[in-house]
Amino acid sequence: TTSFTETRGTSMISVTPTYNGGTVETWSINPALPTGITLDSSTGEISGTPTIISSFTTYTITATNTGGSDTTTIDITVLDIEPSSLTYNPNSFILTVGTPMPSHSLTASGGPITGWTVSMGIPSGINFDFTTGEFSGTPTAVTSQIDITVTATNTGGSTTAIVTFTVNDVAPSVIEYAGNPFTLTKDSAFSSGTPTNQGGTVTSWSVSPTLPTGLSLDASTGVISGLPTDITSLGTYTITATNTGGTDSVDISIVVNDEIPEEVAYSPNSFVETKGTAMTDVTPTYNGGTVTSWAIYPALPNGLSIDATTGEISGTPTALSTLTTYTVYANNTGGSATATVDITVNDVIPSTVNYNPDWFVITKGTPMNAVTPTAQGGPVVTWSIDPALPTGLSINPATGRISGVPTVLSTFTTYTVTATNTGGDATTTVDITVNDLIPADATYVPDTYTFTKGTSDSTSTPTANGGPVVSWEIHPSLPNGLSIDSSTGQIAGTPTALSTIQTYTVYANNSGGSDTTTIDITVNDVIPSLITYSSRAFVETRGSVMTTGVPTVSGGPVITWSIAPTLPTGLDIDASTGEISGTPTVNSALTTYTVTATNSGGDATTTIDITVNDIIPSSVTYTGSPYVETKDSAMTTG
Repeated sequence: TTSFTETRGTSMISVTPTYNGGTVETWSINPALPTGITLDSSTGEISGTPTIISSFTTYTITATNTGGSDTTTIDITVLDIEPSSLTYNPNSFILTVGTPMPSHSLTASGGPITGWTVSMGIPSGINFDFTTGEFSGTPTAVTSQIDITVTATNTGGSTTAIVTFTVNDVAPSVIEYAGNPFTLTKDSAFSSGTPTNQGGTVTSWSVSPTLPTGLSLDASTGVISGLPTDITSLGTYTITATNTGGTDSVDISIVVNDEIPEEVAYSPNSFVETKGTAMTDVTPTYNGGTVTSWAIYPALPNGLSIDATTGEISGTPTALSTLTTYTVYANNTGGSATATVDITVNDVIPSTVNYNPDWFVITKGTPMNAVTPTAQGGPVVTWSIDPALPTGLSINPATGRISGVPTVLSTFTTYTVTATNTGGDATTTVDITVNDLIPADATYVPDTYTFTKGTSDSTSTPTANGGPVVSWEIHPSLPNGLSIDSSTGQIAGTPTALSTIQTYTVYANNSGGSDTTTIDITVNDVIPSLITYSSRAFVETRGSVMTTGVPTVSGGPVITWSIAPTLPTGLDIDASTGEISGTPTVNSALTTYTVTATNSGGDATTTIDITVNDIIPSSVTYTGSPYVETKDSAMTTG
């Protein structure tokens, strides 16, 4: 044959080639044979025991002698040892839904397994490991017995094993019927409702002993229902729940009584009564069996009672009672039916609530004169006020007394005071204003100021004791250009008009009132400066008119001009213009005069020199001129 399929570890049947032609001297093969198999280079025999797996391979064999060579091909495949004796221990599993399956062991002989397959139908939640051949997991659904075929494979072949699985449900547990024990009424339909179960789904229900006549157990749901037709004493019945996982049971108690009263009702069923006032009697209605006795719980308020024969509630309450729900029992041999009534006993409503006085103007930080209200009607249980009082003031909830020391300012506010008891409430109002402490000792230091027109300036900031000053104001109005800072009281600005000394009243204000102080303010002009005449020295002639001209001056306008010392007779200075003029009538030696320019801001000076000379001699003549005289004779010119 030219095709060989061998098994790893198993000796192959040796094979020697045939050929024609000359004698073969050497044999060779390409590629190299699988490990363990060899080619005899002298005979061409192939033999040996393969030690590795080898896939289907075509080999070229060459026969050679001195004449040349010839070739042929063969195919060789080396397979693994076939797996055998695959065994699971255990090989049968009875599992429970939600419970992890137990571990197991797996053995196999023969060659190593390289692949696994598993038949369909593995229970939900169980996994198969295709590397190790193991099962694991937690079953999630009930499964009847199923045989799973596991196949282990390698290149040499395969072997199988059967693993059996059964998945049962969780056994029923903690079975309960809501309402157990059950008290039933003859001829009244009953249903227990579906029982609860903490285990797996119940597939069937049974009961022992037999239920009272007219009642039955639903074998699929466990519901007990029906119309009991016989009166029975209290009996115990065992209910058994079954599924593939097992069973569990619970005992229930059932008694069937006679028909009981029903539809017991009071109309109305809610009563708000007033202490000391008789209530309107009320008698109940009902259906069903005849009521043989009536009872109520808890006990009615003092003064009220229930008639045990008729169920009538009546009386005059003598004590207060908050809203209470009372259960009225209508009884007969079959049992009781109930109705509820709500009864409240309130006090007489308060009335005519008054504060005297009912308005208050309080000073922050000063205790108010506490005031306690009066009220008519029923006693007041609690007092309240709205809106909230200014911080520091409070109302006593037990007495209504308003008192305290206010710590914040509060504008005029009307507060509603409510007097309350269980009967209701009455209201009144109070007006409260919290003013600040009146400012005091407002002062400017200094308190007299002289401003200069056109020059920016300011006073000091005033101080004040008492309550904080909220605003400052001044009367009468300040000179143009000056203003008062309403926040600080400082007076500042650039005056644009002159003002003689004026006393102003300054007001320091807050919500409590005002304090006053005075300040004196004068606005003077700019002081004159740089006075200049056309000349600083004037030489005049007695009897001749002089004119100095109007002087120039800087600074503020001059109000008056004056000169010292007194000008020579005949000369004068214009007090409005400063011009010096006139006709001197006396001689005057050089004299320095100080000229003063004055306005409300002050004065400035300059100096000028004035000399008044006599009239210059002129037309001097001698009588008899020319003269002819004689030597040595005295002459007389006259």
